[in-house]
Amino acid sequence: MRRKPRKGCRVLVIEDDPDVLEQVAGALEDEGYETLHAISAEQGMTRLRKDPADIVITDLKLPGANGLDVVEHSREMLPNSPVLVITAHATIGSAVEAMRRGAFHYLQKPLDLNTMLIEVEKAHEHGRALAERQAFRERLSAEQGLGRILGESAVMVELREVVRRVARADSTVLITGETGTGKELVANALHFESDRATGPLVKLNCAALSDTLLESELFGHEKGAFTGAERARTGRFERADGGTLFLDEISEMGEHVQAKLLRVLQGSEFERVGGDQPLRPDVRLLSATNRKPENAVEQGKLRKDLFYRLDIVRLAVPPLRERVDDIPILACNFLSVFGSKYGKAMRGIEDDAMEALLHHDWPGNVRELENYIERAVVLAGSDVLALGDLPGILTGVEDFSAPSSEGCGTLNLREVERQTILRALEETGWNKALTSEKLGVFPSSLYKKMKRFGMPLKKP
Repeated sequence: MRRKPRKGCRVLVIEDDPDVLEQVAGALEDEGYETLHAISAEQGMTRLRKDPADIVITDLKLPGANGLDVVEHSREMLPNSPVLVITAHATIGSAVEAMRRGAFHYLQKPLDLNTMLIEVEKAHEHGRALAERQAFRERLSAEQGLGRILGESAVMVELREVVRRVARADSTVLITGETGTGKELVANALHFESDRATGPLVKLNCAALSDTLLESELFGHEKGAFTGAERARTGRFERADGGTLFLDEISEMGEHVQAKLLRVLQGSEFERVGGDQPLRPDVRLLSATNRKPENAVEQGKLRKDLFYRLDIVRLAVPPLRERVDDIPILACNFLSVFGSKYGKAMRGIEDDAMEALLHHDWPGNVRELENYIERAVVLAGSDVLALGDLPGILTGVEDFSAPSSEGCGTLNLREVERQTILRALEETGWNKALTSEKLGVFPSSLYKKMKRFGMPLKKP
C-alpha cells in the first residue's frame, strides 16, 4: 500500500556516500517528502541554520565532525525535529550513544528502504506531537503563566526570569509579599511553566478555615470521622496528585496541621482524618505569606522546622510602590480587560488621570489598582478614562456615584464605601485579613477605614 504523501515535511539527509544519499533522498521524494542534502556534518549543520528541517537523517561515520555532533547540534537548534542515525553493524554502540544524546532511532546498513520510510513516518508523527505540545505550553504560559506577570521594571524582569528557572525544578517554593502584590499569579506561573503544567493546580487559603476544617480540607476525611462527616472526602493533597498544591497564608495554619504537613514534606505518608489507609500522592508544594516569615517564626505563628522545609526557594513579589514604572502597563491592561467585560471600547487614559495613578502610594498594591480601574471603566462617560472617573482617594476630590436604584438622588461614595466594607465583613465572618484581601486593600488601610466609619473591630 502506498503511503500518504507528506507534503510540507522537510527532511535533511547527511550522507557522504553519493549512492546512499541518492537512494535515501529518492525514496523519500517518492513518498512526498521534501529533501535537503549534505555530504558532511559541517555542511549539514550549516544547512540546518539556513533551512530548518522537520526531520534529520545522518550517517554516524562522516568526514570531519561525526553524526553524534549532528545529533547534539540539531537537538539544540531544533528540539522538535527528530534525528535518525544511519550506522553499520560494527558501530551499533555508537548508535546507542546517539540515542542517549537525543536521537529518535537508528537505521542499520545495508538500508532497508521500506523500514526506513516506516521509521521516518514515526519520526514525523513524533515531531508533530512535540510541536503541538510546545504550542500548548506556550499558550498556557501566555494565558496562565509568565504572560500574566506584567511589568518591565528591572525587578519584575528579574522575577520572571527566576520564576522561569525555578518552575522546572520540583522544589518547594515560598512566595512572600504584601497583600495584593500578585503572589497567586507567581504560583500560577510556577505551575504552568513546569513539567506539571498538564496536571491539576489546587489552591487553599489557610486563613479561611479553622484548624479542624483545614486538616480535613488538606488531607481528606473518612465517613463518620467527625460530626457532620456523612461521606468520605478526598483532600487537596489527593486532588493535586501529579500536579501542584498552593497553600496561601501558610503562617495562619494551626500548630497541629503544621506538624502533619511537616511529616508529609519529610517524605512520610499520611492518612485521611479518621482513616488508616496510607497515602502518598505526587505533589509539588508552593506556599505564600504576606508576613515576613522570620517574624512569623519568632512569634510562634510558623514552626521553624516547617519554615526550613518550605523555604527551599523564596520568591519575593515587590509592592507596587517599588515599581511605579509598571503602573501604566498594568493600568492599560486592566483598562482593556474591563472594557471588554463591560462592552466598552476603551482607547486609553488621559494624562492627568495617569498622573493621579502614578502619585498614589497603593497600599493595596496591584489588586487595589485593578479594583479602581474596574470602577473607573464602569463609571466612564467616554472611551478615554478621565481624572473624574477615578475615585476621590486618588484625585483628592469628593465624588459621587450614579443615582441609587431607589430613586433618592445621588449617593455619596463615602456611604457606598462604608456599605461595601460592611458587606465584605459579613461575608467573611468579620475576618479582617480575608476582608482586606477581598476588598484589595492593605489590612492597615481597612482598620483606618473602619475607625473612620466608627465600625467595631469585632462583630456586634
